[in-house]
Amino acid sequence: MELSAENTTDGFRSYDGLVEAGFARHHRINKYWDREHPVYAENGVHINGIESFWSHAKRRHAKFNGLRRSSFPTFLKETEFRFNSRNQDLYKTLLALARQDPAKAYAVIKELYPEDNAIGYEAGDLRGTWSITFKEDAGK
Repeated sequence: MELSAENTTDGFRSYDGLVEAGFARHHRINKYWDREHPVYAENGVHINGIESFWSHAKRRHAKFNGLRRSSFPTFLKETEFRFNSRNQDLYKTLLALARQDPAKAYAVIKELYPEDNAIGYEAGDLRGTWSITFKEDAGK
């Protein structure tokens, strides 16, 4: 996040140091200032959306039992895409994006998976084979 970004958070104490850390603007929405009338938005700015996203992100990333620091931005971007597309058919969405620019989609796939040779196949082609060999148990 850029230091010039405007940060809107709830009133949790952990965020008190954002300005001291160099962030130019920090706006707090103290949702429990009045316990009987919680506030979740001020001037059109809502905090529930980001709380919902982080809850989703934490649950999703917990499945991986930890992420490498270098991989985290990519996982977070994927999580953002999935969160923002959660009411859509993900397969159809990705397929539509790939069809918009097939050459770019191919280049991205080749960059991410340089060893992938699953290209040039037609519908119905055999795409791979595997076999299992069992050795007789010598102890019998």
